Amino acid sequence: MKVELKQLEGWKRALEVEIPVEDVNRQMDTIVEEFRRRMSVPGFRKGKVPEKMARQSLGPTVDEEFLRRVVPEAYERAVREAAVVPAGQATIENLDYKPGQPLKFTALFEARPEIQPRDYKGLKLKQENDEVNEDDVDKVLADLRERSADFPVSEGTAGPDSILLTDYEAHDENGKLMPEGRQHNYPIELGAEGLLPEFRTGLVGAKAGEGRTLTVNYPSDFRNEKMAGHSVRYDMKIREIREKKLPDLDDNFASTRFGARDLADLKSRIRLQLEGESRLAARERLEAAVVDDVISRNDFSPPESMVEELLNNVERRARDESKDITDDDVRNLREGYKSAAQRAVKRDLLWEAISRTEGLTVEATEVDAEIQRILESAKSRQPGQGPDERTLRSEAGRSRIHDALADRKVYEFLTGSAEIAQVVRPRQSRIITP
Repeated sequence: MKVELKQLEGWKRALEVEIPVEDVNRQMDTIVEEFRRRMSVPGFRKGKVPEKMARQSLGPTVDEEFLRRVVPEAYERAVREAAVVPAGQATIENLDYKPGQPLKFTALFEARPEIQPRDYKGLKLKQENDEVNEDDVDKVLADLRERSADFPVSEGTAGPDSILLTDYEAHDENGKLMPEGRQHNYPIELGAEGLLPEFRTGLVGAKAGEGRTLTVNYPSDFRNEKMAGHSVRYDMKIREIREKKLPDLDDNFASTRFGARDLADLKSRIRLQLEGESRLAARERLEAAVVDDVISRNDFSPPESMVEELLNNVERRARDESKDITDDDVRNLREGYKSAAQRAVKRDLLWEAISRTEGLTVEATEVDAEIQRILESAKSRQPGQGPDERTLRSEAGRSRIHDALADRKVYEFLTGSAEIAQVVRPRQSRIITP
């Protein structure tokens, strides 16, 4: 078999393949014989049809089967002979097949780059660590208190933080009832951030059973495009008023709401969670900094086929999660993820190259140990919530764990040789549940 590899633009390659006529005839004979053994023709026993008659009877079917079987096999063999690793699926062009002649075709694909990494040792990095202090703990406590508030029915008038249960009809500028403009038992939280001021000023002071008419002018940049820039009249009836009642921050609050021994124990739990969250965030920021630094020292254009494969995976997940997603949504999604996909491909190829250069390997025993660690850590979970052991031990599961361990080894190698300056900064606010 003749194989010629041609380098095109970037990572694109053209693999020209020619299969000698002797090999073509031999493989065709094999396929015809397979068909002939299964053929039933009047006047002949099954499998005893003469070869010439079998060929005539099969017609284009045998040629289609020949190409379906032979071209992929020849392509795989040609790739090995050319010592190239495709980055994605190949496109077959210039297929030239005539009985009694050599078979020729051209395979177009992108080659998977073999990067020669450089300057990845001795990185100078900064690890930002979030400081956790009493103010951070108190902020979380205050948030937990807000989220634990009760809302008893009030017999008085609505205040700036009241929640009103209303029936209303919404009419447009022409007085016409709007689509879905009639609502029952609709809650309006007067203290909610983002509530338009016309609702707040028009409803503060209202009583249960009262009727109110409000005219609301929606700004042109309002999040609901159907309402943006329009004036809407609301004819409302106040069904019920509720007032927010915050619980006392005491031992009873800590024990009954969150299962802590007392308030001090709850604060301790919050601090531990904040500190753990801060360590995890610091590690994630450091990992991102390592990736960005190594890429900046070894930047290259990744194969488009590898980037497209990641974007295709993103699209498949989005379509699985939402049956209402539109083609415009998909285009925007792919465009939004493209930069991240390019970065991910660069990282994977560089990590692979560093692992190869430094001889970093993952043994089967390490994969076994990681599987066991995952299973042990899952024992405290509820039945059915942990990982499936069969899935973990499957070929695909072991492959994923192997890749994760290989990534970890490269990261630990890079940080182990790096100069990392530790920096303490004020903690960024996050909402947590202890």
